[in-house]
Formats: sequence, structure tokens, C-alpha cells
Amino acid sequence: MLKIIYTLLMLFVCTSMHASEKMYFDELDLNVNVDDDFFYIHTSGNVWLETSTIHRDKTGAFTYVNSISKRASIENSMQFEKKWKCPYCFRLYPIGTPCSYKDCPSKYK
Repeated sequence: MLKIIYTLLMLFVCTSMHASEKMYFDELDLNVNVDDDFFYIHTSGNVWLETSTIHRDKTGAFTYVNSISKRASIENSMQFEKKWKCPYCFRLYPIGTPCSYKDCPSKYK
């Protein structure tokens, strides 16, 4: 019985450790849209990640990896949903999705 309790306790501790994995970012790479419930983190080029929470500790700004938006990939694995920002209307869209703003002169339609 003690072995089962110990195993369950270790499983809980391991799961908790994975759930609290942090991804640090430069605060200058943060985009906050007051009309949206999400924050966007600039990663490289014109690639952005969507997260529902941001935090700060003595090391800097971070988000928890489990709060970053994910989507299923072709290989049936979960990957971060990457977005691009239209340079004209500044709206964010999933990569591969054209700008849908009707008055936007973007060449990415």
C-alpha cells in the first residue's frame, strides 16, 4: 500500500514540475491588445505565439508553456500555434491564413 502511495505521489510531483515549465521572453517582444483576452510574444521574424498569461520573477518576464495556444499537427502531436502579424492592419493570423480584413491593402490576401 505504501508503494502505491509513493508511486502516485511521485507521479503528481513529476506532472506538477512539467506543468510549471517557464518560457522567458524580452518584455519588448510582448504585444498587448486591449480588445483581446490574449498576449502575443514575438519569437522571430514575423512569428508570434499567443498566451493567456504573463508573469514576472527576479529573472524577467515569462509565460508558462502550458498556457501557450497549441494546435494539432499533421503528425498528431501538439505544437505551438504560430501567428503572423499583417504589416498594414496589425492583426494576427495563424501562419498560412491570409489577412481577412476587407480594407487591408496587404499582399498577403
